[in-house]
Amino acid sequence: MNYSPAGASPDRNKTRQQSQTVFQKLNLYIAKNGMYRLSYEALMAYQFPIKNQPHQYLQLWHRKKQIPLDIHSQTTYFQPGDHILFYGLAQEDAYTNINVYQLCWGDNQGLRMQYISAPPDDRYIFVTNAFKTVRFESNVSDHFWPNTPGAPDTDFVFWYLLNTPDSFSTTFDLPHLSKTAMTIPESYIRIAFQEKTNSFHHITIGINGHKIYEKSSHQDSQFFVEKSIDTSMLSAESNTLTIQTDLDANEFSDQLFVNLFTVRYPQSLVTHTDTSIIEMDQSGQNVSIQGFTSEQVFLYDISTPDLPKRMIAPYISKANNDYYVQFYNGAANKIYVSTDSAMKQPDMRMTHTDSLKSTDNRADYIIITPQGFMQAVAPLSSYYQNRGMRVSLVSPDMIIDEFSGGIVTPQAINDFLTYAYHHWETAPSYVLMIGDSNLDYLDLFQTGKQNAVPVYVTYLDGVGLVPDDNHYVCTDGDDIIPDMTIGRLPAKNCNDVEKQVRKRLNYCKSYETASQQTLFISDNHSQDVFEKICQNAMGYLSNQMAQELLIFRGQDNVDEFTQKIISTLNQGTLIATYMGHGSIDNWGGEHLFCSSDVHLITPGSALTFYLSLNCLSGFFALPDRYCLAQQLILSENKGAIGVIAPSGLAQVWEIDLLAQSLFSLLQSNPHMPVGDLFVGAKVKAYGKGMRASSVQMFNLTGDPLVQLNIHHTKLSGDLDTDGDLTLKDVLMMFEYLGRNKDNIKPF
Repeated sequence: MNYSPAGASPDRNKTRQQSQTVFQKLNLYIAKNGMYRLSYEALMAYQFPIKNQPHQYLQLWHRKKQIPLDIHSQTTYFQPGDHILFYGLAQEDAYTNINVYQLCWGDNQGLRMQYISAPPDDRYIFVTNAFKTVRFESNVSDHFWPNTPGAPDTDFVFWYLLNTPDSFSTTFDLPHLSKTAMTIPESYIRIAFQEKTNSFHHITIGINGHKIYEKSSHQDSQFFVEKSIDTSMLSAESNTLTIQTDLDANEFSDQLFVNLFTVRYPQSLVTHTDTSIIEMDQSGQNVSIQGFTSEQVFLYDISTPDLPKRMIAPYISKANNDYYVQFYNGAANKIYVSTDSAMKQPDMRMTHTDSLKSTDNRADYIIITPQGFMQAVAPLSSYYQNRGMRVSLVSPDMIIDEFSGGIVTPQAINDFLTYAYHHWETAPSYVLMIGDSNLDYLDLFQTGKQNAVPVYVTYLDGVGLVPDDNHYVCTDGDDIIPDMTIGRLPAKNCNDVEKQVRKRLNYCKSYETASQQTLFISDNHSQDVFEKICQNAMGYLSNQMAQELLIFRGQDNVDEFTQKIISTLNQGTLIATYMGHGSIDNWGGEHLFCSSDVHLITPGSALTFYLSLNCLSGFFALPDRYCLAQQLILSENKGAIGVIAPSGLAQVWEIDLLAQSLFSLLQSNPHMPVGDLFVGAKVKAYGKGMRASSVQMFNLTGDPLVQLNIHHTKLSGDLDTDGDLTLKDVLMMFEYLGRNKDNIKPF
């Protein structure tokens, strides 16, 4: 266990790395496979310093691997009219369908594309047919299944759900399908399935009315059907794939998803788009491709996509109105052919110049928020800086650019915080993320909810993917114990940020008038389990703090009970704790208190710290709405100053452990920041047997540095009335004595 509370100095084994030259990078965004062209003029337009150095030092990177460039320049330095070519691969995973390459200057010579001579060889005949593989996939929001085993590393958005007995059909085209060879090669189909409720399936597959597969069998969770196809069954246009599922004897139900399928088929070597990707089954052949609109044709061996080779010296000629290219293929099994004008153009953006990898960085507190929110966050940053803390404002784009090569992935945030923890001159102890998050990274639901600060999702049995901020601050070792404290505030715009910053700062000013009322709410249960958990927690509170316990067991008037909750909150409540059942936007199966009730809390009433100890009420990454914890924190001038709530399914005994751990810490450390209380409670409960999954799924919505407005019996000499004797009290005493020395009488 690595956690150390605020004020401690954990041994981080910081490694001071020698400073390196920092070069600004240009992000190149790739949506499709292909050769991409970067002209001198385009690079200048994006303010990339293309003229700074001899072009031999120009480098292209994808993640941590250098990619070869094909430089077209007649001089040592780039000039107008020069350009660069590179082969870019698209990407699609749970987080993004855009790949990113980064162009930069380096201290060493950059990697260059190898050229191989490929003129036609008279010893070999020409082939005019090759193979092509096409992929067919549709991600349908109705078939978004976060319970998919292995998610998010495996696909969890599908095309169609087969509720057996059921059928699925779709049509597809096979451009330039070839049936002209004397011996027509076979084609191949590969269909990906994902089971949902059963491992035994009876599946029948047909193409264009021909049955190609029928089998009953047990399958793994994710499985594939691969079959060869007589190419004569296929057409260039409007092929129909059908999939039928049936129940066998003794089977009562079966659900499985159709994910995607690929077809590999023989194609004529003709292009109508000036680009073509061809697959060769054999090398040592002359190849002829026709249909180009220009004689400026380029060929690349992309058998190894991140090490493409330029194939030079082909024979190019014109026949009728088209150009054709002929060349010898010595070893390539995959070739990209394109005219100069058909080369693709990437979207581009210069990366941020701040270096998060500088070991000179210092921060006690890191705030991660989009660049557009930073001005609204500034008053909160200033508040902590004025109290002697080092605060660093960092945008997700800065983190992603520097720690994942510009490619969107939440793991970049953990990598950044891990680096800061081990290498910064002053390592951070607190992290606050401000901005909305959305489990739907690819925006399939198109709800408009942003993923402003990416959410990390963890797969938990029984519930599937859940938001897990705890992962971000596990920075030392491979355990699930956090090494910093972390909180999160939702915000869709600057107005949301400004409201929450005001709310946070106003809370600090309300100490003297803060209510000391605590509220405990116990849900219905066949026994008195939830009441006992409440009573266990209440036993740790100071006698100065008024306590009220609302018990729903034995009551049947939900509206009346809801009104009691709201009335108590409106009277002023320091801490509100709910123990019981619940869901994403409510407490209790009877909806004792819901997101829709938050508006009934009176504006200006005391801000409350909530412990929502149920299930799912902290699931903060929904695509279409906010969870209860977020609604409470977003309410202007009322509601919550912070909420501890789970994003998964909590067990009753774990709730008891967590509550007792937290309130016992609160008893002995009433002014400890809530982030430290929360992490300390999780560590303590985990040490007593709480599952690792509960450590992961309980999250803090709010600023982890908030100190609750708990009053103390005043200590003698506690001049600042903070409940502690500190150096500040001593200095205040000397100041008092200096002002009143003439009135001081000897003892």
